[in-house]
Amino acid sequence: MPVALAAHPRDDQVFVASLKTGEIFRVHDPESHSSNDVFERVGPTLFADALSMFCDESGLLVVHRRNLSRWRSEGRFLERVALIPHGVADSYDYAYGLARDRSGAWVYSLAPYAHHTLPGSGAALRLRVGRSEPEAFAFGFRNPLGWCAGPDGEIFCTDNQGEWVPANKLCHVVEGRYYGFPNPKQPEHVSKPAGRAAVFIPYSWAHSINGLAYDHSGGKFGPYAGQFFLAELMFGGAILRADVEKVNGEYQGVCFPFWGKGLLGPVSLAFDARGRLFVGGITEPGWMAQPDRGQLFRIDFIGKTPFEIRTIRIRPRGFRLEFTQPVDRTSASDPDSYRIEHFRYEITGAYGSPELDRTTQPITSAHLAEDGKTVELTLSGWATDRVYLIEAAGVRSADGQPLVHPQGAYTVNQIPRE
Repeated sequence: MPVALAAHPRDDQVFVASLKTGEIFRVHDPESHSSNDVFERVGPTLFADALSMFCDESGLLVVHRRNLSRWRSEGRFLERVALIPHGVADSYDYAYGLARDRSGAWVYSLAPYAHHTLPGSGAALRLRVGRSEPEAFAFGFRNPLGWCAGPDGEIFCTDNQGEWVPANKLCHVVEGRYYGFPNPKQPEHVSKPAGRAAVFIPYSWAHSINGLAYDHSGGKFGPYAGQFFLAELMFGGAILRADVEKVNGEYQGVCFPFWGKGLLGPVSLAFDARGRLFVGGITEPGWMAQPDRGQLFRIDFIGKTPFEIRTIRIRPRGFRLEFTQPVDRTSASDPDSYRIEHFRYEITGAYGSPELDRTTQPITSAHLAEDGKTVELTLSGWATDRVYLIEAAGVRSADGQPLVHPQGAYTVNQIPRE
């Protein structure tokens, strides 16, 4: 049950935390093709769930019940880095994270369900180097399992659909903001400035987004350098990717399907030093109505670039689509090759939100740039606080191939100025 993963930044070490046994394993794959790999148990048994790990030159950092601990490869013991206050014996009494911000501080979160009065419950916490007490700096998270540093070292997290969270989302974590999920015992946070989702994921694409990884590989994983990958747990599992941009000083962006079924239920992700994506997949009897199972997968880029929409950017009068390969000029320049719809969510105490006011958006022109891979779509108007579904099913590559995934979902919070 590989519920947490971490990879060493320089070598081939990949660590796996077991939800089933409370143990940590190192993947030993000397031939790098997974045919004779083994799991090597390292360190002591934690006797508790470790939902987050981070590996750097100082060793393996582990968040487990009541502790942030470090394991060094030369020892069999854990060194406590910080005490993390927790309750006891509640299924949602978890600490999530672990990310490192630009200052070198550790960032993690406490799930809000179990102990509403616990300082930092449902908040992002920052533990600065040399200090023993964490500080809460962002608030209103529901079940934010995935955390990582993204563009410019900024911290991002995922959060799960439910009450006050209309759909699964990727958030840029901004100090002092409130992200919508109320803690009834700490009502003072509700009045803080609202933190918006950078990317909403349509519910038909993902019912439970958890693990999060950022592609720092510089192209080792194909054409997606600088993008996020998100683990979807439910119904056979999937992986999505997301790309963000700053618009009027705020992050927003787009998500795409990336990998379909066949991974059990992805719950954790990590890129290793070679740019390979490791995926921890599980099933369990509660949500998934299946016996406990777990598998570790690895996805490698083998050098053949798929024909995809690499990213979508918002422009003052429409969207810019960038493809991974040169496109057929005739199909890419035809507005009828595209379809755009938009809808909004309603944020309430109900579980999730339907897609409201779904509207077809007319496209007035499609212009192919000289690079042969970029298309500017001009729209007849804008609606903010909407998710735009952008489909390019009619576009073909220069050699006549259809897109692997023809659709992206862009969250429009801001429209760029001229």
